[in-house]
Amino acid sequence: VYFDILQSAGAGMHNVLMVGDLFTPEHSAQMVAHPDFGLGVDAWSLSNEGGTAALTATPLSFAGHIHYLAHHVRDQHTLTLEDAVRKMTSLPAERFGLAGRGRVAERYAADLVVFDADRVASESTFANPRVYPTGIDYVIVNGTVVVQAGTHTGARPGRVLRRTTP
Repeated sequence: VYFDILQSAGAGMHNVLMVGDLFTPEHSAQMVAHPDFGLGVDAWSLSNEGGTAALTATPLSFAGHIHYLAHHVRDQHTLTLEDAVRKMTSLPAERFGLAGRGRVAERYAADLVVFDADRVASESTFANPRVYPTGIDYVIVNGTVVVQAGTHTGARPGRVLRRTTP
């Protein structure tokens, strides 16, 4: 049925976001707390301006990880802050074979986010998904400051990451 819905959506297929409520809050908390559950977001972000901006149709694009930090760590205590950070960094880096990523260590890429755990929040909604979160003070990608004092610097030092074999 799901694939029939996608097919009938045609060119608007990317607007088909969700079919019903899949999980209860209790079920979601149980999944998120599992030691092997990685905190991922199944959405994409595009430019906040211009022709591709309208393709970002879900709040997950701009605030998916903020939800984990605000809801599951700060508000519900489903996870500790340390475990949430591990599930967003070293766990996926290890699973995807991204050598030199996911940890703060010598010879690792300097990918860092400086945030205030008490202030992280998002106003992103399905009606208005392209809203940057608050509480993110600095973002450093490959050693280059990309967000400084909550404002994007214009730097774009990211690159495609490929799986590496040990």
